[in-house]
Amino acid sequence: MSVLSRAMKPFLAKCFVSDSGPTTIRRGLLRGRSLPREIAAANLSMVFGTYERRIVEVIAENARGCDVAYDVGSHVGYMSLLLAECVAENGRVIAFEPSSREAALVEKLASCNGLEGKLTVERVAVCDENGQVSFQPNDSSFTGILDKAPESRREGRVTTVPAVTLDSFVYERGKPAPDFIKIDAESAEAMVVAGAAELLRRKRPKMVIEVHGPDACRDTIAGVLAHGYRIHRVTDGTPVAVTSPDQLRPLFGKNKWTLHIVALPG
Repeated sequence: MSVLSRAMKPFLAKCFVSDSGPTTIRRGLLRGRSLPREIAAANLSMVFGTYERRIVEVIAENARGCDVAYDVGSHVGYMSLLLAECVAENGRVIAFEPSSREAALVEKLASCNGLEGKLTVERVAVCDENGQVSFQPNDSSFTGILDKAPESRREGRVTTVPAVTLDSFVYERGKPAPDFIKIDAESAEAMVVAGAAELLRRKRPKMVIEVHGPDACRDTIAGVLAHGYRIHRVTDGTPVAVTSPDQLRPLFGKNKWTLHIVALPG
């Protein structure tokens, strides 16, 4: 964000964010939906429908009409809200978020849009094990990271949160299996895939995954390819096919640490 943009942000927030209740999204695929004030004031791009515009398009293309969608790493719920807009009329969205503050915001987002029965929140971390795991919340950026994730840095407080694999969630707890999964797990995405081996074999959901760093990217791609999926990298133009785990490594650098891939059953 430029210095001018940062200076303008308080003024724009005052002009466009409601002081008395939810703020209406003004443009984009979620136009007319509502954001709680806490989310709108901190994320003006969501208010104006410009937040991760290309990724929003890709998720909508792949999730449209599905019966059940999972949002793994839901942040404040913008993509969860998008999925609720995309699923079938009687479809369901399950958002997974280990940070209690962010999970509360997703629940508030669902409530102010009248989606309590359609969009539900699971306050758990999704990874490759069940039980309790160490988690590093980040109170300033609204993002947290699993302590054992590749990009984890023990620079702040560490807490303990419940964890679940997607295989356990579906096949042991009896929850509905997804047709579509969005994964944004702050470099733990390969662990999410590892914990969903049976689900990927049996249900074959479509996936849009944000990968964080070359090692997490390599391990995620390797895990997905092992299940017979086709992968392509999201670009602003023609999608680029990904056929080997280290293919995208040269794209990462000091100023580029995340990419998005789409995984479709082969």
